[in-house]
Amino acid sequence: MKRIALACLCVCVVLAARAQTSGGITSNAPERDIKVEDLLAAKFFRLHQGEKLPAYERLSGANFAKAACKAASEDKDEEQRVENSYKIAYIYSAKEPESSNLLSYLATRKWKHTRFFVVGVCYAQTSKHPDGQYWVAIGLVGNRLDQFFSELTGGSPSK
Repeated sequence: MKRIALACLCVCVVLAARAQTSGGITSNAPERDIKVEDLLAAKFFRLHQGEKLPAYERLSGANFAKAACKAASEDKDEEQRVENSYKIAYIYSAKEPESSNLLSYLATRKWKHTRFFVVGVCYAQTSKHPDGQYWVAIGLVGNRLDQFFSELTGGSPSK
């Protein structure tokens, strides 16, 4: 009985070592990166302040980070966009998330019915990105009262 258990253990160790050396194990669990969230928020507010637009408040990025981590766990590279009468949000992936044009796009335009800035960041190593990649969920949102009135009036971003 001990020999069978020992043989099974040896086979498992050999298979695990082979998978690691052949590139079979290349992903890790996505993790929220609050430092990068803070870096992106600081850049957003610098850009936004330079445009002399109405100020935004920063909200917690926990839910946005969950969305970014979900995209990372699915290894999605394509940009995703959600827009309605009270929010505009994107999820994108990048090796250097602060270099995205989306940050300046959101920071330098006047948007109707939005008052809050939100960013959530997730880092992961995946099969497509074995050296690691960031997934960023970033957006501007309004409050519930704004949402109600926007839906009544068909609000959208100002051009």
